Amino acid sequence: MCIPTAANPPDASKSSSSSAPQFHTAPTKLSTLSDDEACKQADNTSEDAASEDGTTAAASIQHDSKITPLEGVKYLYSLALLLFSIVLVISLIFSEATKLSRDVSPYLALFLMFFTLLWLAVMEGQQAALVGLAPVVDHLVYRDSHPVAYKNTQLVYLGNNMDRYLTGRQLMVVLSVFVINLCGSPLPGTADSYFGLPDAMQQLFLGSGLAMILMTAMLGQLTTQVNASHCMIDFINNYLALFTLYFALGIEFSGVMHCAYLIQYG
Repeated sequence: MCIPTAANPPDASKSSSSSAPQFHTAPTKLSTLSDDEACKQADNTSEDAASEDGTTAAASIQHDSKITPLEGVKYLYSLALLLFSIVLVISLIFSEATKLSRDVSPYLALFLMFFTLLWLAVMEGQQAALVGLAPVVDHLVYRDSHPVAYKNTQLVYLGNNMDRYLTGRQLMVVLSVFVINLCGSPLPGTADSYFGLPDAMQQLFLGSGLAMILMTAMLGQLTTQVNASHCMIDFINNYLALFTLYFALGIEFSGVMHCAYLIQYG
């Protein structure tokens, strides 16, 4: 969906005190093209259209789909590292070599780990989407087609809710990483008993925590950040994203993170 944007994001401090944020102003004209023409031009991703029009709007959305041999090698070994890390972590869990799997249940540890990874992915992608949508002038253009995304943006751009959301979200990210490590990180001295890997590989992937780092970063953070940066409205058009927003605002409202605000008085 093509949405007209402004040069700068809206000033949250100037929001009105009414119950609904005021983002329904008419979009400013950003180029010599009308909004309809700009949207049609942005949706046309073919190289022929880009060469005929010669415009920045059409050229900016062109993505090179060709994979060079070097990039192909990078994709393959990155995917191999990810799969290898997942297999190692799951094996640790069912060998009861992690704290939660040993103290409670391997099945609970596995479920909780992947559920937390999913929620962490929502947090990371939602931040990219909400920050990226801030310059949008007229949010009404997707109110009917993406109603839940519209609820997200109307809430987060009201007053200083964006700052409050980022504060609460940061604590959620730290807690999520802690839970994931609790579920999948090996207990001291247990990894060597269950894997016939060379000592150097055991130390690299298990002793240093590289397996957990790769799995958490690629599954719970980077993938959704990249996806949300290109599909901002679609990514937050679900109730899990809306719940995450309310949850982050609730954490900030509790005041547990308010000491971080003291720096503004320094």
